[in-house]
Amino acid sequence: MPAPAQLRHRPALDALRGLAVLIVVAFHSGLGVARGGYLGVSTFFTLSGFLITTLVLVEHAGTGRLGLRAFWRRRFRRLLPAAVVAIAVVVALVAWLGAAEAQRSIAGDATSSVLYVANWHLIASGTSYAELFTSPSPLLHMWSLAVEEQFYVLFPLVVVVLVGRRSHRSHRSDRSDRSVEPGQSVGPARRRLSLRARLGLVAAVTVVVSAVEPALFGFSADRTYYGTDTRAAEIAIGVLLAVLAFPSVAGAAQHRPLRPATRRALAVASSVAFLAMAAAWASVPETSALWRHGGFVLYATGSALLVAAGVYAAGPVADLARLRPLCRLGVISYAVYLVHWPVLWVVDLETSWSPWVRFVVAMAVSVAIAEVSLRLLEMPIRRTGRIVGVPALAVVPVVAVLAVVGGALVTHRAPAPQIDYASASDLVDTVVPPGSTTTQVPTTTPGQTALAAPVRVAFFGDSTALMAAAGFKRVAEVDQRVEAVPGATALGCGVMLADKVRDVQGTVGHIADKCTRWPEVWPAQAAANRPDVALVQAGPWETFDLKWDGIDGWHHLGDPVADDHARELLQTVVDDLSAEGAHVAFVTTSHVDRRKPGPGPCACPDRLDRWNELLREVAAANPARASVIDLAGWLTSVGDEDVRLRPDGVHFSEDTAAEVAERFLVPQVLALGSAAGAADPAATTSG
Repeated sequence: MPAPAQLRHRPALDALRGLAVLIVVAFHSGLGVARGGYLGVSTFFTLSGFLITTLVLVEHAGTGRLGLRAFWRRRFRRLLPAAVVAIAVVVALVAWLGAAEAQRSIAGDATSSVLYVANWHLIASGTSYAELFTSPSPLLHMWSLAVEEQFYVLFPLVVVVLVGRRSHRSHRSDRSDRSVEPGQSVGPARRRLSLRARLGLVAAVTVVVSAVEPALFGFSADRTYYGTDTRAAEIAIGVLLAVLAFPSVAGAAQHRPLRPATRRALAVASSVAFLAMAAAWASVPETSALWRHGGFVLYATGSALLVAAGVYAAGPVADLARLRPLCRLGVISYAVYLVHWPVLWVVDLETSWSPWVRFVVAMAVSVAIAEVSLRLLEMPIRRTGRIVGVPALAVVPVVAVLAVVGGALVTHRAPAPQIDYASASDLVDTVVPPGSTTTQVPTTTPGQTALAAPVRVAFFGDSTALMAAAGFKRVAEVDQRVEAVPGATALGCGVMLADKVRDVQGTVGHIADKCTRWPEVWPAQAAANRPDVALVQAGPWETFDLKWDGIDGWHHLGDPVADDHARELLQTVVDDLSAEGAHVAFVTTSHVDRRKPGPGPCACPDRLDRWNELLREVAAANPARASVIDLAGWLTSVGDEDVRLRPDGVHFSEDTAAEVAERFLVPQVLALGSAAGAADPAATTSG
């Protein structure tokens, strides 16, 4: 009797895992040659779908059923111990090294990671994978493991439903007919084929639904990127491959290898797929609209071809199996993925190394930790279910609880935010009922005379504009000479637009979707709310190096290419915001005081000075419609007070913004309102 089917180890698949994790680390390190390295996660999804489905089919072929407890126990031993230890270590690192922002968010990050719902937590919190220059969570990468774990929970339940009870009762006849070729038996083989057919049908429907959801429901790029449903197609394509390839893929002796012509066709197809995927790894940004229009399905199809080539030893993936270091990296790829992002998080906190140095350090440290984890933690638990002689089922839950409780304690003890963007946004978006007052806001000084109609003021710009708007709103609640009306502000979004941006550390990325929409959002808000004065405040995010398709090299403020681009965009701001009668007031930006190196706006005084000069140039070219409020000059005039007014070196807090509004911005706005009303062009004002 032929040997039963079993899943054989294939080094080529180890090499594919190693390649996938390598490009992910390269992407997270900020290497410009790996702009699409995030797609390595997609390859993991497809490979997982293939392997898990093959294991399930092998078990069903041998027993006629699927043992849920045994399946989940194997997944538990394989994945959970290393993950909860990594989460617990990250919580300790955040308590030790993390900034207040990371400490405040670690409770939710740790809890959602332990429960394997991190992807939905990120969606609910509005976290964007494309915002490379903010302060990311050290557990951000857990979203992909959450997607896979949700698959591991749901998929066997689907299989159990498809198998049904009758298949279990036919186990004995299943075994007796295992030597018969598919199609020659009228009993058990049909049932085995029926299971594969049903799995294939479910997988195919999943692919279609997952692919059309983003366009059908208008999902954002982040919802598409993180959603279990929107990424399910990549796993389902792996399921389809396993269904089509089984049982020959499992190595059953009675099944012949691929025909030479089929092998050649697979080699050619996988080679083409490999080249196309390599081009995507190098060039396709995560913000691409392609992914919301079936792009993940296309990429996963390429991944499936590479997996098939690795299984049947055809094409370039078979050659990768000769690279022993890459195969070894694939063996430890799970632990490497677990630890590489926290390692990069620490590196970014403590150094200003270039992307290549960060990549080398992250790989070296992650591989070392992964090898230790494999020998001392993962393999002992997988072989015996015990760690240091203690059952893993007793240890792992304790570590998980410690991670969750520790995260909660760190968050509870974290200092309150000096710069509370959420509170400021709520305040700016809130409509204050007429006559309402608050006792903890600045008040008008004696002798102030209210105008017949208040000057309506709206703020447009980045987070500096948001915080200034919040302070102005608090003053406007009690000062009847001014009225705060909604404008448009977005965290991390400046005015400059480019195809690529590069930060002070050399990290190359792309402008987030939300930041590219200001040419549409700003004039729409101005038309809807009709401010008398539109305050435009941006600057820190304009200091990046910029690159445009079709223009050689990188450019920044101070060189002709970037300066011309800035003038053009600022002129657009004047044209759009003044179309409904608003007077545009450009607010100058003070130098950034970066107390610690890290991703974000650079402390580039020459570039900020040039930005302020360009504001003056555009205002001077449009004297009837625009002017400049020299906030930077006023902050310089108050000397050491600037440190108190801008506690993080960039932004006002809500309290200090109210103080600045009362002392400086409101008088400037009133002067502009009077000048605009008299049709007298306003010159640069500084108070």
